[in-house]
Amino acid sequence: YSRAEIVFADKSVLRLAENSQVRVKEYTTQDGMRRQAVVALERGTLRAIVSKTKDLAPFVIETPNARGVIKGSDMFVTFQKSATAVFALEGKMLLQNNAIPDKQVEVNPRSTSFVPADAAPAVPRNFVPSEQKRLEQQTTPTIKGKDHGMPVDMSKALVSKVTGEVLSRVGKEGKWHKLEPKEALAAGTTLETKGNGRVELVLESGRVVQLQPGGNLTIRKLSKNPKTGAREALFEST
Repeated sequence: YSRAEIVFADKSVLRLAENSQVRVKEYTTQDGMRRQAVVALERGTLRAIVSKTKDLAPFVIETPNARGVIKGSDMFVTFQKSATAVFALEGKMLLQNNAIPDKQVEVNPRSTSFVPADAAPAVPRNFVPSEQKRLEQQTTPTIKGKDHGMPVDMSKALVSKVTGEVLSRVGKEGKWHKLEPKEALAAGTTLETKGNGRVELVLESGRVVQLQPGGNLTIRKLSKNPKTGAREALFEST
């Protein structure tokens, strides 16, 4: 298993499945807000969890035969066998074949469209839960350690960055230990930052949680409804 996750300055996240290749052609931010983003998927599968900006700054995903402008926050894009497919979980994408730019379709939430090598995008249809599950499994980050690099259940929170001294324990009676990057934290975990310590967590949804120096944070709940796919994350800070 070989997968990657990229977190940009504006908190947008790209997750790459194995055997995927992506090129960031342009990514500019100002004061932590995205101004312009153009990402090229050369092959494979990616998930783009795009942060929202006040002025709806564009986020463009290109493949060798198609171009899509994201108007939302959560998309899967694949490029295989000279064709592109888009699956929209949240938000919308305006999609076109590069060779036929005047024929576009809008891919709405919970729908998918297919762009053949030499034809306009197909009329969008609703996608089925099995398609979403397959794409989530392909793009879920992996953690090396006891799991030997197998996909981790990301209903847990992944520690993406630690600076300074940050302590962690599970339950009120748990023993404090020094937090390390790539740890997967479950509900019931408490974090405490000492001195100039900081920590950044990434949830399964791609959302980022940060704890600043001198902070205390307890993960109360991390869950996913198996029927609707809706996720819930509850934290308590003291």
